Order: sequence, then C-alpha cells, then structure tokens
Amino acid sequence: MSTILDELKVANHNLNKNNTGDLHIDNMTDSFGKEIFREVMKQIENGAKLDDEYKEC
Repeated sequence: MSTILDELKVANHNLNKNNTGDLHIDNMTDSFGKEIFREVMKQIENGAKLDDEYKEC
C-alpha cells in the first residue's frame, strides 16, 4: 500500500532524473512522472490527505 505522499515522491523522482543523455528515455520518465503527478493531484483535489492510500485510476 502506497500513500499519496509516496506517489508524490515517485513523481518528483521521475520528473527530476532526466539526465541519461538518451532523449527517448528521458521523455518516457518525464511523461511517467507527469502522469503520476496528475493522478495524485486529482485525488488531493477530491479531498485526499497525504497519508491516505493512493488509489490507481
């Protein structure tokens, strides 16, 4: 079980690790981070707290 905060950390990590030198890989990790961030923000907007369980959509 991961929490909203755990998923925010994953999104942040994926958004900030784009330094492989391979543009294709960097774009994939960036897109993955953005998607996680969007999903987490939807849950927060709907009243979820940082220690609530993250629910994949």
